[in-house]
Amino acid sequence: MTLSDKLTRDQVRDAFNRNLTYADLCGIDIRALQGFIAIECARHDRKLASKGELLMLMQPSCLKKHAPNISASTERPGIYEAFLRVDGRYWQGREAVSFNGDGFIGIAGWADDNNVQPFLRGFMRWLKEWMNCTRGIPRSAIADPAAYAAALAC
Repeated sequence: MTLSDKLTRDQVRDAFNRNLTYADLCGIDIRALQGFIAIECARHDRKLASKGELLMLMQPSCLKKHAPNISASTERPGIYEAFLRVDGRYWQGREAVSFNGDGFIGIAGWADDNNVQPFLRGFMRWLKEWMNCTRGIPRSAIADPAAYAAALAC
């Protein structure tokens, strides 16, 4: 893969499953994921602005009813499920990432293959830089090669 290649939802799910389970996650980790996604959405808009294109203007949801919803597991350490939402120019509360109770991880199911990229890059950066994962994470998953090199140096 090169930096110009697009990630897929299945690649991200596979990278997660190779490295982690829900038992490895806590609420702080989910909030950190929200931050990585916010940064990648802003980068996506900066790239669109440099081309004179219409911005997506996505950000973590601001309304209380769309705040991160994180449920702890009662049977084991970690989370049972968690839901992150995003607001856009004309809508509020769409799925950003969902860690469903059945183990399925949903990633911006409403978005096409182009508009999902900031969510996928944010998720991969989170895996690498926050969760310290290494298996199944392609170099191209990190939008900023300098940040990727710095993460590898840690």
